[in-house]
Amino acid sequence: MYLFEIEKWAWIKAGVVLVVFFSLFFILTWSIKKKVGIKGKTKYMTDHHKTLTVFIGILFLVLVFLNEFIFRSSFLYYFWIGYVILILGLQAYMEWKYHENRRAYFLPLSQLLYSALFLLLIQWIYY
Repeated sequence: MYLFEIEKWAWIKAGVVLVVFFSLFFILTWSIKKKVGIKGKTKYMTDHHKTLTVFIGILFLVLVFLNEFIFRSSFLYYFWIGYVILILGLQAYMEWKYHENRRAYFLPLSQLLYSALFLLLIQWIYY
């Protein structure tokens, strides 16, 4: 099954699942920020952090393009898992290392755990 060969009702079900996911994600983020005492938006800790994040994003887009249009394999799901782990793992490490609030790294780690559980749930439901 490829990205654009999905039946009509699957798009609606996927939309509902995404709305529920993002709603719970924002509630989780808000509650952890309040509990840990993080104020404001998450930012890049260093220039190196920003460079690595952009590099991982571009690498992910290239891999998705190669996967969908050249290799025609069904590994897109695993690319998502790798992307989420890399981005949120990098964010957690940088916040642990450089943020003035030493407990700020709990936020990306909890987002990583929630996202991983969500992706496993998607695999269990749809595959």
